[in-house]
Amino acid sequence: VLALAYGMVRLALPLPASPTVRVGLVQGNVAQEIKWAPSERRRILSAHLDATKEAAARGATLVVWPESSVPLPLTSNETYRTMLEDLSGRLGIDLVVGSVHYVPGPNGPEAVYNSAVLLSGSQGGKIVDRYDKRHLVPFGEYVPMRSWLGPVEKMVEEASDFSSGRRTAVFESGTARLGPFICFEAIFPGLVREIVAAGAQILVNLTNDAFLGDTAGPRQHLELAAVRAVENRRWMVRAANTGISAVIDPFGRVTQALPYGTAGVLVADVPLLEARSLYTRAGDAAGWICVLVCALALISPFPPRNPLRKGRDRA
Repeated sequence: VLALAYGMVRLALPLPASPTVRVGLVQGNVAQEIKWAPSERRRILSAHLDATKEAAARGATLVVWPESSVPLPLTSNETYRTMLEDLSGRLGIDLVVGSVHYVPGPNGPEAVYNSAVLLSGSQGGKIVDRYDKRHLVPFGEYVPMRSWLGPVEKMVEEASDFSSGRRTAVFESGTARLGPFICFEAIFPGLVREIVAAGAQILVNLTNDAFLGDTAGPRQHLELAAVRAVENRRWMVRAANTGISAVIDPFGRVTQALPYGTAGVLVADVPLLEARSLYTRAGDAAGWICVLVCALALISPFPPRNPLRKGRDRA
């Protein structure tokens, strides 16, 4: 009852006034079966470039592409990188792009990461920061216990097993501090909490749900992401390859969205929030306190009094 009453009061209050940044979200709608085809690279790239120009024309100063947006490695393909650097610098916008990142070694790639890369328009489109996905999808991005499982392969074959990132990243985009996380990292409350605790004012989720198809999966993924916004009292922008790209307010309400299975551009003014929620500050402390109370009750040396037993004793 208290939770429902609190929710009714909070939802009736206006959102706090704060500075905003105009964000553009690109939804390319590239089917999974053609996403990594070399013959489709030019078309996929051109579609994302055109969508970015449209977002900039509508006033966006920050544009977000989905996870693994284009089937080219941004950091190690000079032609692709130069093209995006030129676009970012010429339009004067920051770009957050999902891309596979290869760390070179003497005998080929030493490590491969699923990454989000920030290009700064104020610095001529140069790459200024990168976040590497920390929670990888088992059997999708790597095979756990591969030495024991033998010939079991991943569902995604476009790269060798991905390596797990090691750091929480907060991107500096003009006056905004962005908290990037990738795909199903949205289901981990503690991971997103760390991003906000590190100073993120806006949550930025890059994802590719194309392999789920037009099922309940992409919609469930969106709902789970919305809970992260509620927990940390932050606006969230979500760029999804085939959808559902969305803007989510700190109460978990989807204020704008692009339907699944469509290509398009979404532009929104997103507030920059600073206040930290109870969950951001204390994490799972309340839950652990409940566990402790229950454990103490189980081991209590004082058994509960039974009023029926007392009556029988008198009789």
